[in-house]
Amino acid sequence: MRVFPKPLSAGAAVWSALLAFSTHASVVMTNTRVIYDGALREKAIQLTNQDDHPNLVQLWVDKGNAHSTVETADAPFVVTPQIFRMEAHAGQMVRLEFTGEDLPHDRESVFYLNFNQIPAIKSRDQNVNKLVLMFGNRLKLFYRPKGLPGSPDELLQRLSFTRKSNSASEHVQVDNPTPYHAVIRRASLEGGDKPCVLAAAVMIPPLSTAQWRVPADCMRRTDPVRLKLVLVNDFGGDTASDLPLH
Repeated sequence: MRVFPKPLSAGAAVWSALLAFSTHASVVMTNTRVIYDGALREKAIQLTNQDDHPNLVQLWVDKGNAHSTVETADAPFVVTPQIFRMEAHAGQMVRLEFTGEDLPHDRESVFYLNFNQIPAIKSRDQNVNKLVLMFGNRLKLFYRPKGLPGSPDELLQRLSFTRKSNSASEHVQVDNPTPYHAVIRRASLEGGDKPCVLAAAVMIPPLSTAQWRVPADCMRRTDPVRLKLVLVNDFGGDTASDLPLH
C-alpha cells in the first residue's frame, strides 16, 4: 500500500498555517490488498478512522494510472458510498461492485483502489487560513474470475527460476505459469560474502516470464548460491522461502 501526503486547497482560500494532526494516514483498511471474487456480486471493504477527529474519505478505482482522480477513474468498478464523513474512532463499510467489463477469464486482472483522507474542518475555522494535508492511499485490487485452476497458495511451488549467462551478462529468468499474480517483496541470491538483491517490490503477471539482471559484482560467483524469495500472500503477509535455481 502506498501512502502519500499532498496539500489540499478548499474553495478559493489560500491555506498558510499547518492544521495540527498526525502526519501519517490514519484512515486504514482491514487488509493491504483487495481480492474480488468474480463469483460474487459485490465485495465489502471495512475502513477505520484511528484519529481523534473526523475525516472525509473519498474512494475510486483505476486501471494503473498513479495520477488518477475521481474524475478520471477508468476501472470497471463502482464504490458505494464514494465520499463520506468518518467520525473519530469510527468504522465504515463500503461496497465495491464490478460493472461487468469483458476481462480475461483465464487469469487475474489487476486494478488499484484509491482512497483519500481529508481532515474535517470545524465551522468556526472555515474562514481561517490553514494548510490542510490530504493523504492518499493506493492498494492493489485483484479481480479473480471464478473457476481459475489451482490456488494462489501454490505459487511458491509453481514458480520456476533459471539462472542464465553469457560473456557479457547474467540474469535469472522467472516463469509464472499460473493464472495468479506473483507479488514479490524481495528476491536475492544468497551465498558467498553477501546477498545479491535481484528484485524488490515487483509483480510477475499471470502466464508470463520476467528477467532479473544479476548485479555485475555477483556474476560468475563460484560459491554455491540459493534464491531467497519473499512472496506476498492474499492477506498482505510475507512468505519467505529458499528455492532452487536451475
